[in-house]
Amino acid sequence: RQLESDVSRLQAEKVRLDKEISDSRELARIYVDSLPAEARDGQDRLVELWQPVVKTEDFKELQGDDENRCIEAVQKYLQDLGLQFHERVVRAFHTSLKVADISPLVVLAGISGTGKSLLPRRYAEGMGLHFLNIAVQPRWDSPQDMFGFYNYLEGRYRATELARALFQMDEHFDHKNKAWGVPQEWLSHRLSNNMLLVLLDEMNLARVEYYFSEFLSKLEIRRDVKTIEDRHKAEIGLEVGLQRSAMDNGAASPVLPLYVNTNVLFVGTMNEDETTQSLSDKVVDRANVLRFGAPSDLRLQVNTNECPRPIKRLPYATWVKWIHPATSLESNVSKQIDQWITRLNNDVMHPIHRPFAHRTRLAMRTYVANYPKTDEQGVREAMADQIEQKILPKIRGLNPNDPQVARTLDAIVTLARNEFKDEQLAKAVSDCMALGKSEQQFLWLGVDRSDQNQ
Repeated sequence: RQLESDVSRLQAEKVRLDKEISDSRELARIYVDSLPAEARDGQDRLVELWQPVVKTEDFKELQGDDENRCIEAVQKYLQDLGLQFHERVVRAFHTSLKVADISPLVVLAGISGTGKSLLPRRYAEGMGLHFLNIAVQPRWDSPQDMFGFYNYLEGRYRATELARALFQMDEHFDHKNKAWGVPQEWLSHRLSNNMLLVLLDEMNLARVEYYFSEFLSKLEIRRDVKTIEDRHKAEIGLEVGLQRSAMDNGAASPVLPLYVNTNVLFVGTMNEDETTQSLSDKVVDRANVLRFGAPSDLRLQVNTNECPRPIKRLPYATWVKWIHPATSLESNVSKQIDQWITRLNNDVMHPIHRPFAHRTRLAMRTYVANYPKTDEQGVREAMADQIEQKILPKIRGLNPNDPQVARTLDAIVTLARNEFKDEQLAKAVSDCMALGKSEQQFLWLGVDRSDQNQ
């Protein structure tokens, strides 16, 4: 009798919900009918999304699959352009891009004029990646500023260059019938076998957490996507309004799913002055922060030779071959890295109440596993990089006059000098510590590695 009563109640609930669905569809139909005729068709409503941004003819040859040779080619290209980037900086930037699964964002910070915007652009050219520059505006306060929005007055989606480029890079966008028409001619502009580097220039002119935080979380979730059907876990939903054909098919969702694969890399530049915002711990935890130190030598190196832009394209399949999981580390190297990470957490971060957890540990191990130099010196360089990128940004603002903070900074100097053999890093931390004592707060100003002879 109880079960019969439950069945009757559920049947009545089903009738009510069916009626509600029917009424909602009728209201939606009335709304769509009220729109201008040209706005009722799905392709017209999304016409701006199907305007290609990335050019298929940018590259004419294939890049080789030897990673170190490709890095050397990038280094030579930078030098031919007259740009002074130490090989350590180029390797650190390259490795930070490779570990996008665990650290989806690379942040280039420092004073204006140190080459933060030039490095990603010229690296992309030399490595054979497509490049898209996005200028962040101070008014940005939501993901719509990155991807666009649906204009209900015009009945049309106003797409940004970023949204259009991301659809070009997606291999499986139309793997299912989502009731959103894709123009046949647009399919020839799909570039999912290529790589795209997106530069968010001056990303901290606006609050990064407002417009990028949700998207950053989606990028991190990509590690859980194993099949095409799993893509929904990491998809961003673009509100594109209702469409007549979608309603007729019974699939009147006003959301168009956008999935960003690992063939798209994200880099942001950060100037630090009174007009900018600082990064939250959430963003720092999911990023590698490379800080460019103020150059000690201000001589301008002028390029007097012609330097043609490289025409070789790096296939996405080659990039994937270069990526290694943290578990690929040799047993003795893995054990040593774990010891260093434990010391960093227990001796450096715990005493100042800023410990890190499993995500940072995995990020450090993955970074070392993907560092191009695999010898003992390479392992030490990679760990020194992670102190710069993961540890020092979290100490910002603490007072070095506090004895515990001073001991923490001394421990970092000792590790950098004795364990990682990086005298430049040790000296830079010591200099910032001395400056911080007079300023009563620690500000990490980066390492100047512009001298190629050091």
